[in-house]
Parts: sequence; structure tokens; C-alpha cells
Amino acid sequence: MKNNQLLPIPQKEGLFVGFVPNSASHFSLNNNHLISYWYNSYYSKDIGEIKIPKGKYEILGTYSPKEGFSFDSALIVESEYIEPIYTRYKNYQDDKKECKNKYESALSLLSVNGIYFENPLGEEPIQIPKRDYKLFPGGKINAQKQNEINYQKWQEAQSKVIEKLSFIIKTK
Repeated sequence: MKNNQLLPIPQKEGLFVGFVPNSASHFSLNNNHLISYWYNSYYSKDIGEIKIPKGKYEILGTYSPKEGFSFDSALIVESEYIEPIYTRYKNYQDDKKECKNKYESALSLLSVNGIYFENPLGEEPIQIPKRDYKLFPGGKINAQKQNEINYQKWQEAQSKVIEKLSFIIKTK
């Protein structure tokens, strides 16, 4: 996913996430169906925009792994109030399990839509060490090909890692 893109979240009607740079800190909606964002309140020269479908929207807030949710994530997930001290939160990845809290539920909603904040294949691609090439079936050539394949898969997954999201919801 790239910055300045908007993705509908089908599990929650009217919910959209916008992909923004991690440094984006101020957001507004305007009548031209754009979310505008800028980097600080004093200097708004570096502005980015995301086109949104026609309609009335409300900005819920943002999420980044470093800052967490800037709004109550219970607004975007399904939950069931069981008793005063227990609420069941939906796990969007596995219907047979429930999430421990609204935060975990919101992250499962994002990941089921292909949005990740960490590379699911790890911090670095898995590579077969040169010293083990002779042990690999097919030898050095196949080991090198496998390393290339592993790197390409890792690079593809890394390109989907998101820094920060803005959340908007359609109100009418």
C-alpha cells in the first residue's frame, strides 16, 4: 500500500483507512472530497491529500505502532457486552477465537484486510548461508535461486508494511 491511498474496510460499513506518512499529524476534511494532512501546526507547506468518495464523513483519528490509536478503537470493532467486567471482542482472522481487548480486535480487522505494521516474514529475508549451499538439494545454484525467491517474497511483504493510518467513517 502506498501513501495517499484510501481503502474501504468491508467488515464495518462506511469505514475507510487512509495511508499517510508517519510524520503526518494534522488532518481535515474538505468539501472537495479530500482528506488533507500536514506535518505541524505552524508550517503547512508540506500538505498531502487523499481523495475520498462523495458523502459526509467524520475523522475518527489515526493509528501507528509507535503512537497507538488516537481514538477509541471500540468504534471500529464488533463486541458483545457479557457482564460488567467482561466484553467479548471479535477476532476477524479466526471466528473460533476471540480477542483479549478492543486494541487486539482492531489490529485483527486491519490484518484481515492485508494491512500490516510489521513484516510477517520477519525483519530480514531468510537466506541460506553460503556455507550450507552444498547441503541444499540441487547445490549452490538452487540455494542461490531459493535465496532470490525468499528475498522477493520478503520485499513484497515489506512493501505492504504501513507506517500510519488515518480512519474516517461515513456519517450519511
